[in-house]
Amino acid sequence: MKETTYRALETLKKALDQDERILTLNALDQEVNADPKLMELSLEAKKKAEGYANSLYFGQDDPEKTPPAQHELYLAKKELDEYPLSQQYQKAYYAVRRLYAELDEILFGPYQYHLSCGGKPHA
Repeated sequence: MKETTYRALETLKKALDQDERILTLNALDQEVNADPKLMELSLEAKKKAEGYANSLYFGQDDPEKTPPAQHELYLAKKELDEYPLSQQYQKAYYAVRRLYAELDEILFGPYQYHLSCGGKPHA
C-alpha cells in the first residue's frame, strides 16, 4: 500500500512538474518579479491599502479621511489590475488554482465532512 501510494504521488508530481498551466505560471512569476513597473504598482497598491486600513482603524471611519483613502486604494488597485503582465499572471494563477481545487476534490473530497450530511464523510 505504501509503495503504491508513493508511486502514485511520484507520478502526480511528475505530471504537475510538466503541466503547461504550472509552467506558464512559473515563467510569468519570474517576469513579474523582474518588472520594475509592476513592482512599483504593487507597492503603491499595498501602501494605499495600509492607508485605507489606518483611516478605518485610527480615523474611526472619519468621513473626511476614509472615502478619499478608499478611492486612492481603488485607483491604485485598478492600475495594478489593468497592467498587462498583471492580467496575464492573474489568468495563469486562476488556471493553476482551478487545477489544485480539482485535485483537492479528487484526493480529499471523499474524506471531507459536511454539516448538511450530519457531519459524516462522503465515503
